[in-house]
Amino acid sequence: MWADGHVNFIGHTNDEIELSAAGGALCDLLNRHDTHTQTLMPFDTDAYAVVAPASVDFSRPEHFETVRAFHLPRLSVVHLARGTWHWGPYPMHADSVRIFNIQGRGYAQDKRHRRPLSKSWRSLRSVEATLDSSDRGGFSDICCRHSSGEP
Repeated sequence: MWADGHVNFIGHTNDEIELSAAGGALCDLLNRHDTHTQTLMPFDTDAYAVVAPASVDFSRPEHFETVRAFHLPRLSVVHLARGTWHWGPYPMHADSVRIFNIQGRGYAQDKRHRRPLSKSWRSLRSVEATLDSSDRGGFSDICCRHSSGEP
């Protein structure tokens, strides 16, 4: 059952997320799957995703330094290893993104973990993903900035 891949389309919209005053996406929740990998491809527009390694549990401040955001051009593929913390992909320059998704057929029975970042470390509310402008066709690296909150 777990060896067979389940293929479908999923999607995300910008209505699902909060934006900062500067327009950056505020990532305040990461997910992971312990029993299978996941492969994602933004099908109809460019997108971005936030990831962190499976080896962190966000119990120490330095774990937040491992969080990375990256640009996924339309039709590019990202493969998430088992246990990889992830958020998205979300659309970059559209209201929604349709995502081609491959994951273990038994994903519904997987003990999916969700980590609200604001509850992981009391001085952190979220991770902000922003797109810096450049002359590389309007795209450059997406950077993560940790937003401090009240304890």
